[in-house]
Amino acid sequence: MNNYCIGIDPGDTGAIVCVKSTGHHLQIQWAEPMPVVKWKDRTLVDVPLFERLMPGNSGIQLILELPQTGFRAINPASQAVLNTQCGQIITILWSQLPPLEIVYPSVWRHYFRLPKKGDKAANRKWAESVFGRDAALKYFTGPRGGTSTREGQVDAALIAAYWLTKTQGESK
Repeated sequence: MNNYCIGIDPGDTGAIVCVKSTGHHLQIQWAEPMPVVKWKDRTLVDVPLFERLMPGNSGIQLILELPQTGFRAINPASQAVLNTQCGQIITILWSQLPPLEIVYPSVWRHYFRLPKKGDKAANRKWAESVFGRDAALKYFTGPRGGTSTREGQVDAALIAAYWLTKTQGESK
């Protein structure tokens, strides 16, 4: 069983987080904001930087959060950009042939019994309980500290935690 998982939360404020499972304890190995580049009126994935962050064909499980479809987007333009970024990420990852899984936000939030809508405070509090206070201060607190949150890193860490705890539960 693979003890590492990289959670990917796409978007301008998204992130990539590598989580290691040691028995019943989850530990963040590294976290990076989603590498993006501005191009005309779009924000796209910075492909060379994204590729450098990925483990290649190492067998590390990758799990990508894919936005829900079939709902009315509050901002259709930002939804289109997010879909474009997801397409870029999937193309990059499939070309490297690592194990890739896709999860919808509603699935991992339901697994942790979090609100359907992205309640940043609830997500951060849950991530702090999963990874501990030290990890929360290091990876989830924004540059200004206090209640400022790196929501992309919180979500990406929870996406990886979802996959690792789900697969550990299935293997028992």
